[in-house]
Amino acid sequence: MRVREAAMHHMKSSLRPQDRAAIFTTSGVNALDFTDDRDALLKAVSRLQPRLALSPTPRQCPELNYYWANLIRNNTTDPDPREYAKTEAYGCLSLKPGAGTDQIAWMAVLESVAAVMALGDQNTRVSLAALDETVRRISVMPGQRSVVLVSSGFLTPDVKLEESETIDRAIRSNVVISALDGRGLYVEGRDLSKSAPVATPGTSRPAGMLIQFIEMTEHQTNLLRGDVMAEMAYGTGGTFFHNSNDLEEGLREVAAPPEYSYILGFSPQNLKLDGSFHALKVTVKAPPGTSVEARHGYSAPKSLSDPAEMAKEEIRQALFSREEINDFPADLHSEFFKRGPESARLAVVVHVDLKPLRFKKEENRNRNDLAVTMGLFDRNGNYVSGVRRNVELRLKEETFERWMHNGITVPCNFDVKPGTYLLRLVVRDTEGQLMAARNGVVEIP
Repeated sequence: MRVREAAMHHMKSSLRPQDRAAIFTTSGVNALDFTDDRDALLKAVSRLQPRLALSPTPRQCPELNYYWANLIRNNTTDPDPREYAKTEAYGCLSLKPGAGTDQIAWMAVLESVAAVMALGDQNTRVSLAALDETVRRISVMPGQRSVVLVSSGFLTPDVKLEESETIDRAIRSNVVISALDGRGLYVEGRDLSKSAPVATPGTSRPAGMLIQFIEMTEHQTNLLRGDVMAEMAYGTGGTFFHNSNDLEEGLREVAAPPEYSYILGFSPQNLKLDGSFHALKVTVKAPPGTSVEARHGYSAPKSLSDPAEMAKEEIRQALFSREEINDFPADLHSEFFKRGPESARLAVVVHVDLKPLRFKKEENRNRNDLAVTMGLFDRNGNYVSGVRRNVELRLKEETFERWMHNGITVPCNFDVKPGTYLLRLVVRDTEGQLMAARNGVVEIP
């Protein structure tokens, strides 16, 4: 509730008339695409409710937090996490020492570990997938692009590859991710609604040590919750606001653009395509009282990028961008025909100058392929419709000069409603991998 109220106050006081904002949720519920309608944004925020992408499992016996479960599964040298969990299992199952009871307790521990780890991993992957899709969505919007992630945190460290890929995508697209810890200034301590652990006959861990161990794992879990948010923010030049209940000030800070940021890059040598994590450390000679916030590492890819998929992604990013590209001349001309008060046909003709393009000789013809993509966007920059035409050029020698002089034209049509639209043209050739991109605006009364 406090986060919701702070977000509504921020939108009322900070969004400017030229700003466009959207609400995206990890659950996919109550989302709102980019708009300048402040009332619609406030209504969307007021409907937000906390929810998990997956429902929690029934109460486990023993009750383990994620850090504790992770220690049992992955730390094979320290017996304490396993023994303390068995002590808890003895208590919640009301077991008494005897033949087979130790095995019963251990089986209960393994079931609880599997349930806790599966729920934490899956919810985090669903949430990161939603964040990655948000970065993809905003990366193609015009102007300064920022994502404000508000969350109580993530519960798993086993997502380094997905995290690294999202950070890479944000950096390449000039998207800044900032994060606000919705927990505010939380207090750690034992949950008084639960009975205190007691020493269980047949186990070697006293109750006092068990309490200390549980408090330690709860502390580590709370620290772990903020790790992914911190990595996302520091890796993209954003701000991570945490350990404070002044959420309105937090939203003001994370929504503001960074005062200074620098992009450093390098090409790793002999990189193995195994998805392994590589730590990075950035140090600078800075004046006293300053600090450096930078990416802590990256994950190696697991495979090389497919050229065809790279070409599609290049076209997609150019289509949703607003920057003009001038590798070769291309123009668009549009006119509309009203069909009635609420419908119209928008006709667009694209002309491409072929002279700067390279052609490959094949079977006495000059060969090249053009991908002509046209996108239609509303006044808020939201995608409405699109058309793609693949033009295969197989030009004979006797007509080649004429084609070079005249160029080619490609028609595209859209059925639209009255309104103001942005036309976006992207043309890419295969042989030279050159690109042209143009903008056009049409108003249909």
